[in-house]
Amino acid sequence: LMAKGEEVVRERPLLRKDRSRILAELHSPRTPDGNFHTILTDISARKQTEEDLRRSEGRLRSIFRAAPVGIGVAVNRVIMEVNERLCDMLGYTAGELVRQDARFLYPTAEEYEAVGRIKYRQIEETGAGLVETRWRRKDGTILDIVLSSAPIEPGNLAAGVTFTALDITERKRAEVALRESEERYRSVYETAPIAFVLWDTDYRVIDWNRHAERIFGWPKVEVLGKSIFEFLIPPDAHLQVGEVVGRVLQGELPSHSVNRNLTRDGRTLLCEWHNAIRLDGHGRIVGVTSIGADITEQRRL
Repeated sequence: LMAKGEEVVRERPLLRKDRSRILAELHSPRTPDGNFHTILTDISARKQTEEDLRRSEGRLRSIFRAAPVGIGVAVNRVIMEVNERLCDMLGYTAGELVRQDARFLYPTAEEYEAVGRIKYRQIEETGAGLVETRWRRKDGTILDIVLSSAPIEPGNLAAGVTFTALDITERKRAEVALRESEERYRSVYETAPIAFVLWDTDYRVIDWNRHAERIFGWPKVEVLGKSIFEFLIPPDAHLQVGEVVGRVLQGELPSHSVNRNLTRDGRTLLCEWHNAIRLDGHGRIVGVTSIGADITEQRRL
């Protein structure tokens, strides 16, 4: 019961003739003679809408709190709302971010403008924008960010956009380190004066470097996918070599062996091999890396 001057307002559940329930709001203004005149309004639908809105906002608040990525709302690129993860990512408090133009997060004005052009063009074309960019933390550290945005009201950018920000700085660093490592490995692999032969558990060649081409005369393109027993091992040595590679694949790893091998033009070479098994992420053997040298002339001398 709420008194508003000369009016009393009450909410009451009522029972309709068909036994269904409604929620009614009763307005009872005071009449000149001192009595109250009651006006009844069915507010069931309004109350349900308000309850649905509260639940929806509660779910959104929960997502804001629980999401492992930064989330925010921006209107005309002015930050209006942020979650805790975004604050942690950038080193700012919510009060330092809210009401700020997003320009201050970007290292350069050019990047800020470019992201805006790309993102809003994507939103107009597909309904959402996704761009990789860089943001500056409060301490000056530059972060690599994947920024995703979608309008709050489809077709109405003036209502603002919701955005998510994923920090991929460590992933990018790992990718650069991996790329540099692979480049160093590939440089050694292709330029070292020694044969590298990679083969799988079915003895099929999966890689073959340039020095292997020079020693045995087989271009890489002609041996990929072939068993080493098809072209590299003399038929009369199949049994002996088969026992060796079988032990390698069982994990017994005889790291060193000397074998006779065939060249493309039919010659037989004596080669010294060092073998290392290759494992997948679960520790299972998936193949062998064999490093070989032609010692034919050395043995003859």
